[in-house]
Amino acid sequence: MSKPLPTIRLTSYEKKALNRIINKRTSPQGMVKRSRIVLLADEKKSTDEIMQLLSISRTAVVKWRRNFIEKRLDGLKDAPRPGRTPIYDQRGKRSVKEGTLLI
Repeated sequence: MSKPLPTIRLTSYEKKALNRIINKRTSPQGMVKRSRIVLLADEKKSTDEIMQLLSISRTAVVKWRRNFIEKRLDGLKDAPRPGRTPIYDQRGKRSVKEGTLLI
């Protein structure tokens, strides 16, 4: 059996910030779900209870609880993704902008 996660104790600022995310209509749904995980953990809900309440996997609950414990609110943000490789370098962008692209 794995070791239990440390309990989460939110400050009043963190609670307000998480509730703001949940109540804001334009918040990304992933961030809303992560905020709910943390708020439920602060209410002393177990991982199993959070899984059932939010209909998500154990892995997701453990991951976001752990991220929050390590990095607090910053731990709930999406990790940067590499994205597509740029087609033009800076010189190419400048020449396209100026209309002097040489092929």
